Amino acid sequence: MKRIRIFHILLSLAAFFIVASCDNFMDTHKEFIKDGELIYAPKADSVIFFAGRGRILFRCWLDNSPNVRSIDMFYNNGKDSIIIPVSPTSGLDSIDYMIPNLEEKSYTFNIRTTDIFDHKSLSITSFGTSYGAMYEATLVNRRVNGASLVEQNGTTGVVTFFSAAPLQVSSQVRYTKSDGSTAIVSMPSSLSAINLPNAKPGTPFATRSLYIPEATAIDTFATAWVTQNASFPNDYSYDRSAWRASCSTVNGGDFDPRIFFDGNNDTFWQTWSYGLPQWVTVDFGKALNATRFELYARPDWAWSDTKSYEIYLGNSRNANDATAWTKIAQTLNYATKVEVVSDNTTLKGRYLKIVFPDSNRGDCISLAELYVYGVNDGLPALRDVAYKKPVTVSDFEPGYPGQNAVDGIRTGDGNRWRSVVGNFNEHWIEIDLQGFFTISEYVLWRHFNTPTQLMPKFSLQAWVAGAWADVSSEDNNTTDTEYYRVFSPVTTNKVRWYVPPYVNNAVRVFEIEVLGIPAGN
Repeated sequence: MKRIRIFHILLSLAAFFIVASCDNFMDTHKEFIKDGELIYAPKADSVIFFAGRGRILFRCWLDNSPNVRSIDMFYNNGKDSIIIPVSPTSGLDSIDYMIPNLEEKSYTFNIRTTDIFDHKSLSITSFGTSYGAMYEATLVNRRVNGASLVEQNGTTGVVTFFSAAPLQVSSQVRYTKSDGSTAIVSMPSSLSAINLPNAKPGTPFATRSLYIPEATAIDTFATAWVTQNASFPNDYSYDRSAWRASCSTVNGGDFDPRIFFDGNNDTFWQTWSYGLPQWVTVDFGKALNATRFELYARPDWAWSDTKSYEIYLGNSRNANDATAWTKIAQTLNYATKVEVVSDNTTLKGRYLKIVFPDSNRGDCISLAELYVYGVNDGLPALRDVAYKKPVTVSDFEPGYPGQNAVDGIRTGDGNRWRSVVGNFNEHWIEIDLQGFFTISEYVLWRHFNTPTQLMPKFSLQAWVAGAWADVSSEDNNTTDTEYYRVFSPVTTNKVRWYVPPYVNNAVRVFEIEVLGIPAGN
């Protein structure tokens, strides 16, 4: 009994202290619930501020908050506020609001919501910046590396730049066009060169750079226009895409002279060891007024073969006809890049010949790239319109398909189209030009071993009015490797080179070049 009485006494004391403790705990909260229970509106799910010019874009999301009636924003230490009326749904809603007319500085924003019952949410604090003239004054114009003119749909100016600064988004160039009007062209900062259509030779240009102050900013800021010290030159770099080259010798297919038009200094034409001098000729496809030249030696200077250059201009394909060529420049090969100015800037010629009279290494010669500069006459150049076009052939020896005849490679046994051995029936190759062209010349590059392989009879035909028509016929050919003919211009969309049946009419063709311009030019 005594133990039971002690237990009851202890239990009563414990109950007393628990009630007393609860009274003391409630004393702490009485101040906050004296006016009743507090209910909070749902706060914004997330908040972002995007920097701008004298303004800031506010964006937030409300999730399942259909009772929220406004988003309340306070800044400048609570001195300024914006109440944004909203009508959200029970889903996820995004809210955008532009804060205008802001002084250039950083801001601290406190954001809360208010619902239709006038309940307030807990506040969210975030930050945003308004930019203006002070930021813009710190910007630096992107440095210009150089200016040139190229033959591309008329005369196109090219301005190159050094690396862009962080957060620069674009560069702009303001220039004068050939008709005297002014144009502005933009270029993303990820690029280093910009093309300016119809730029007028010899005129200045101005540049400016555009920046964003932050990666997510909504406005761009520009430097002042700066007129550059460099102007566009009076001559321009001719378009090389239509050019074709021949040479005295070549050290295999990988060193063909066509590769000194490929824009890659790591590839180069190289001769076979057949003595000096060596030479290359270039067919521009039209007569050019060549005023200066850039020649690039192979990049591994320790193996640079070329010692000096002699440059000639003429209107004959025959490299060995001394009367057809006029020397316009000569120079020593003293560096990887050699620039040469013509001694006769008024002379025009369709063909260029470069003679290499000596060598730094036996009788080996090499050349990586060739650029020619002059004045634009606006006329289109003849180009090989058959190059890499689809073909159909009458027959071919296995391993020597017809596509070899339009691949641009004129050396190497495996780069020929050959007819089936022992087949003396007619042979032909049809080339789909994939468009209409006006053609007027063609070149046949052949493989020749014995007089019986001269192929005395053949013709070039064009598809005209639904039938094949001869445009150039040969009945007594005596040339061996290079056969060239000019004929009356004809407009067509496909051509056929045709060999009639006769004994020993075997076809061994490296290349068929059909020269023309787009129809209507």
